Amino acid sequence: MWWWVKWIAAAAILVVLAVATPEAVKLAVLLSTPLKCGEELDATETNKRGDVAAENLRVCFGLGAFVDYSITLQRKKSEKAIKLVEYAPTLAEAPVKLRWIDDDLLMIDLGEVRSIWSRVDRVGPIHITYTYSKKETSWW
Repeated sequence: MWWWVKWIAAAAILVVLAVATPEAVKLAVLLSTPLKCGEELDATETNKRGDVAAENLRVCFGLGAFVDYSITLQRKKSEKAIKLVEYAPTLAEAPVKLRWIDDDLLMIDLGEVRSIWSRVDRVGPIHITYTYSKKETSWW
């Protein structure tokens, strides 16, 4: 009697492996695909001192696609840009408005957004102010 149970269990395991192996291989291929990202500068604004504020759009493809919206500031004598804010706009086409009031005050109007992350309010002598309206997200 136990002999038949062992054979049935072994056959069930082989059937599960035969069905699951192709799906596991597909998953391994998907997870090993590297992300391919492209970055684009949209709106830029420069003050009299030469500091540059820019709207960045980063699009990555791999196991899906995602878009990263951010605003960066590159000081005149710096090689690296500092990320000031990351955000999710409600409309991808909505323009961001960057405006230097003077060399030490940058105003950023993000328009209507769903969410905001990692907001920086000051970089060295430069103060950054933000205006935006938060849209309520609705679930289906």
